[in-house]
Amino acid sequence: MVAELDCFFVTVPRPEEKVVEMAAAPRLRSRTEIKPYTGKVCEVIYDCFGHLEGFVLESCYERHHFKTSEKGIGEIVLCACCERVVVTVYVEPPSRNKIREIVIDCAGKKSSRG
Repeated sequence: MVAELDCFFVTVPRPEEKVVEMAAAPRLRSRTEIKPYTGKVCEVIYDCFGHLEGFVLESCYERHHFKTSEKGIGEIVLCACCERVVVTVYVEPPSRNKIREIVIDCAGKKSSRG
């Protein structure tokens, strides 16, 4: 028996973001410090208990492995993998390597984000 995966995306308006100063988490000096990786999700990785471990994004020339255990990210990348859509993952510099944003290219057009 093959289960069908129902993928849907919901657009939620983003509330006004507030900058909170924290000593433990230094702010990035500029958006240029955030690196984009664009490609298609080719693997979604789970551990032996079925918990998300990460995913692999493949471009024409490279493969990038992202580690995450966030359930919401898992749902997004699984749908992106099934639908074979182009995804851009924005990450912080290697010192933190944290995913800051994921953009799904639904219409096959270049993103207006810079």
